[in-house]
This record gives sequence, C-alpha cells and structure tokens, in this order.
Amino acid sequence: MSRLTLVLFGLLTLWHRSAAVEITSLPDRALILQFEKTGALLSISHKGKTVLESKIGYNRDVRNDFYEEEGILNITQVPHGFKVKWETVKLDTELKDCITFQDGVHWFGGPQRKEQHWPLEKMKIDGSEAYVLKQLDNFSVAEYYWLSSLGVYIHVNERTPLFVDQNNKEPNKLCFIAKAQSPYINRKRVSFTSI
Repeated sequence: MSRLTLVLFGLLTLWHRSAAVEITSLPDRALILQFEKTGALLSISHKGKTVLESKIGYNRDVRNDFYEEEGILNITQVPHGFKVKWETVKLDTELKDCITFQDGVHWFGGPQRKEQHWPLEKMKIDGSEAYVLKQLDNFSVAEYYWLSSLGVYIHVNERTPLFVDQNNKEPNKLCFIAKAQSPYINRKRVSFTSI
C-alpha cells in the first residue's frame, strides 16, 4: 500500500477530538497544539519564551480530516525537541505545514540561489516547483535544514517529496509541502521529515 508521509518537529498520537493539547517534555520546554477548522496552531516554547509558531495541517480540519483508515498525526518527543509526523495512504493528498517568521528572529540554511538573501526570511520561493537542484534560477544547493537565531532547528528528510513556498502564497511564512507530484513519481512511500 502506498503512503504519503509528512514529518515536521515536535508523545502523542492524536485522533483529533480535543480542542487543545499541551505537551511538556522537560521542565524548560513545551509544545502547545490548538485545533482549528483550518489546521492546528503549534507553538513551541523554551524557558517560557516562544521559539516557534506554526500552523500544521494547513487548510484542513485536522480533527476530522484524518481517521485511522486514512491517515494519522503523531507527535513524539525526540532528544532536544519534538517530531510531528503526518502519514496518509491517499497519495493525492497535499500535506502542508507553515512556520511564521517572528519579528527579530532570523533564519539560515535552506537553498542557495543565484540571488541569495540573508537572513533567509527575506527570500521569496515559489512553491509550485519541487525543492530540487535546477538550472532555472541557479538553484545550486538544496539544503534540507533550517536554523533560527532562537536555536530552532528543522531538518527535512532528503527522501521527502518536498515543495517549499516562502513569502509567496503566504507572506511572512515558510511552508513545507509534501505531495506525490512530478518529479516525485512512482513512489510507494513518500515522506517529509523535519525535527
């Protein structure tokens, strides 16, 4: 059976029935997940300071869109953080999680392009094209990690059918999109991983 998987940060398997969940892994670290009809707001704090704000399951009612037969959202504690994993057997499903660029927080890593902007949050990336090396705009390096000035680290598995949309369709956001679309075809399993 084919699977489409999206993994993005973040001990808990949710069947999407509660309005909000707080996960505290260590005395100084917490993850708060608040469900809405258009996704789930995910906030990670360290020593009382919010270090990451994002929306997972973008434009989905994550409480009702995924059932055991169709897919699952799994949030687990990993050393020094959290992992959020979406998995579905419906390969026509697009999984999208977006990180909000916070004022005064800078991001590094990601792609290297002909017109490079630093810090990274100033760059615009069109998410309609796969996150792969290409000559079109001298996209010579496609790093699968992002690092913020607050110490947040996101790593995406290189096997992920990744599309990245940044400051394009969603201003002031970095969106990770997993979908089984060209050039990611003929796959039995598609995964998107970031920690």
